[in-house]
Amino acid sequence: MNRLPSFVRRAFPLLGMAVMGLAVVSLASCEWGRGTSRADDEDVEWCTAEFEDSISVLDARAYQRLQVDFPQTLDSAVADKGTLAAFAWIRHSLPGRSFPGWDGDSLDVSQMDPSTIDPAVYGDGYLKACGQQGLERMQQALQEFAADGFEGGYLNHLTIELQERTPDYLTLSLGHETYLGGAHGGYHAEGITFRRTDGAMMGWNLFDMSRKAELVALIKEGLKEYFSEGSEEKVVTDEQLYENLILWDDPETEENELELGIPLPATAPWVTRRGVSFIYQQYEIAAYACGLPSMCFPVEKVAPLLSAEGKALLGV
Repeated sequence: MNRLPSFVRRAFPLLGMAVMGLAVVSLASCEWGRGTSRADDEDVEWCTAEFEDSISVLDARAYQRLQVDFPQTLDSAVADKGTLAAFAWIRHSLPGRSFPGWDGDSLDVSQMDPSTIDPAVYGDGYLKACGQQGLERMQQALQEFAADGFEGGYLNHLTIELQERTPDYLTLSLGHETYLGGAHGGYHAEGITFRRTDGAMMGWNLFDMSRKAELVALIKEGLKEYFSEGSEEKVVTDEQLYENLILWDDPETEENELELGIPLPATAPWVTRRGVSFIYQQYEIAAYACGLPSMCFPVEKVAPLLSAEGKALLGV
């Protein structure tokens, strides 16, 4: 089983910066996607846009950092459907992850219509709109708590990278770190794979779900390796694995026996050249201290369980 990329393994790298009061806006940072390398046969360049700023409310502070890879053209004569679908997903995801407010209202980014803006500068403009409005929402939320003597900090750090690009698919990675007070912050990580021929999002449709029990058994194998890493006692039996988990029900009950004691992750799997990755989010099946239980299987390991779509995408 392969190790997962760094965007999954890292956790809360900027938490201490939330209370440092940084006041920097960094835009127009154009470079190749940090998770990939340039391919000579690729027509569409991806660049990284960044927004970083902080505000203070009495003795409380809020810190916002957004780092997002964008394709530099939306010309359908040049960009494939997978690239266009990935851009649409990024555009849709940003407002909701830039601190949209407690009431769930969306950020006001409607004026940033991608059809009227040069994609080469769209990323910076859109990121700035989301970053500034998100920071203002954070400021509003802090005001009441700061007036009561809150001296802590808020943190919102979002990273979306072009993680992988092959002739058949491209995969984005998302890492979202938040801290709103309390004992600890939160971290969400996932990968999103798009088929380049038609822009379809590939996830659980990679697998033949008539073989779900075999897929669950494979994931259990991966979880045993995950919980064995760094532990003095290797996890080899189901009983040892269950001791590390917090399931919605006792694994010995009739209901959970139907699921072999382990639910499939709520987050869909994703694909890179290294294989197919799976991840459980915080508290999904285990305590916070256990991190994000995750695993990556090489294609040959999952090949018997793939659907026709999965086999076609991965060349099996």
